[in-house]
Amino acid sequence: MNIISLPKKISYFLLAGLLIISLTLFLSRFATLPDFARGALIGVGIGMEIIALNRLASYRKTMRATENQ
Repeated sequence: MNIISLPKKISYFLLAGLLIISLTLFLSRFATLPDFARGALIGVGIGMEIIALNRLASYRKTMRATENQ
């Protein structure tokens, strides 16, 4: 398996998305969060992860294109 290092921007999006989701679930366990706030925060976290995965796919595509030249 080929391990590549991720660009910082992609890593930051993944990390931020995971932190937002985990902190939201942690806070909702011990404190009362309104359903809208909880859903919005989880949605933002998932959105950030989707953005990171989309950028990762395009990054890998460009890396493969440069390797083939």
